[in-house]
Order: sequence, then C-alpha cells, then structure tokens
Amino acid sequence: MSTEQQKLMRLLVARWIQARSSLSLEYNYAPRRLARFPRDIRFGDGSELRLQELRSENRDQLKTFFSDCSPQAIYERFLSANSPSDPMLDYLVDCDGSRHVALVVTQRKGNEELIIAEGRYVVLDERPAMADIALLVADQMQRRGIATLLIGELMEIASRNGVTHFSAEVSADNRPIISLLREVSHSLSSSIWGREMHFEFPILMRKRTVGEKAERDGLRLRAHARRILENLGIMNNSNLNVSSVLEGSNNGLGGPGCAP
Repeated sequence: MSTEQQKLMRLLVARWIQARSSLSLEYNYAPRRLARFPRDIRFGDGSELRLQELRSENRDQLKTFFSDCSPQAIYERFLSANSPSDPMLDYLVDCDGSRHVALVVTQRKGNEELIIAEGRYVVLDERPAMADIALLVADQMQRRGIATLLIGELMEIASRNGVTHFSAEVSADNRPIISLLREVSHSLSSSIWGREMHFEFPILMRKRTVGEKAERDGLRLRAHARRILENLGIMNNSNLNVSSVLEGSNNGLGGPGCAP
C-alpha cells in the first residue's frame, strides 16, 4: 500500500472512530433538532413503541392524548382538573430543543401513530442551570418503565445543554412518581405545600455515568479500529498509534454541530 493510500486509510478510520465514539446523544444546533430520534423501543412482551421529539405538527396528536387520559392522570400532570387549553397546547409544542425539550412515546394503531406518553423539561429563567420536568403516561401503559425511560433521556439531553438540576411539582398523592424521583436521584430535597410536593435534585451523577460509558465505548472502538488497520497491513508492528491518529485528524467532525 502506497504512502498516500495509507494516509487516506488513516483519515477514514479516524473519522469512523470519532463518529462512533462520541457521546450517544448529540445536539445539532443548526436545525435545532435532537439526534438519535426517532428511535424504536421493543419491550419484553414483544410490543414496539417509538421514542421521538415532540414537534409542532404533533399538536393534534398531543391534544388527543390528553383527552384520552383519565381525570386523575390529567390532575397529576397539570395539578389541575382542567385539560390543557388551546394556548397551553400551543406552548407545549413550542419547543426549541435546548431550553424547552419535549419527548413523546408513540404506538402504531392501524394507520395512526398515537402518543401514549410525554415528558419534558423547561429551563427556569431565573435559574438557568435548573429545569422543571413533567411526565405523563397513558393509564393503560403505566408501570412498564416508560416514565423511567423518559426521565433518563431528559437527563442526558439536559446535562449536555448545561442543566445541572431538575425540579418537579408533584401531587402528594402521586406515589409512583415520587418513588421514581427517589430512584433516579442521588440527593433529593423536597418541601410540601398543601397537596403538592416540590422536589429538586442534581443530575450531575447521570452526566458522569454517560461520560464513563462514552469512554468505555471509545476504548472498545479504538481496539476494533486497530484490528482493522492490522488486517489491512497498515499497522506495521504498531508503528501507527490509533489514539494519535484520532487526535491528529480532527477535521471539525465534532465541531460546531455538537454540544460542548
């Protein structure tokens, strides 16, 4: 293999490693859309759902979702007996993918894609490192891990957008959500106001966990790339260091389009 061919192969492998070893969730600020969505999810019982970003064109689907939920579920979500008004629906679908992020889980019913769960965070103006979160899962789909899935995804997105803490207003009677918040947080503070509880908890531990996973994935991919180079005869008794190739071939592949 000629020197030019080796250089080309090194560049291709370096780009492949960099693309694969980045954090699993990246934010594309240009089109203001989240990467890795939509994503299909298969449950143990064989059922398939789809996790995706809520968009303005999903407004009617979201309205149908709320109308199909029980009065108790609506109260626990909005701390009000009233279903969302039209102005509220407009607000709920007006997400920017950074300060206001909303995810939905959908299920295929014939030719329709129905929303069966929604979760979101909204950054507080007065506390830019803090975001309020809210979740709602359709009555018949509860206790299947969907709420846990949503809050985990929101944690990853928020941590990559500079959010360090979540807050939540929860009905004191909503024991499942209270239990969930205690499970996912490492330092949960709470206060009670009448029938409502206010929770705050850090998400920094989640961010470290994601970083550790990315580091492990990077090591695994580098080892795989080394085997590719060895099979192609490029390594020449380890003359090529994969890590140095990766660091020395940064041609903007992880630049402005990715979250810091």
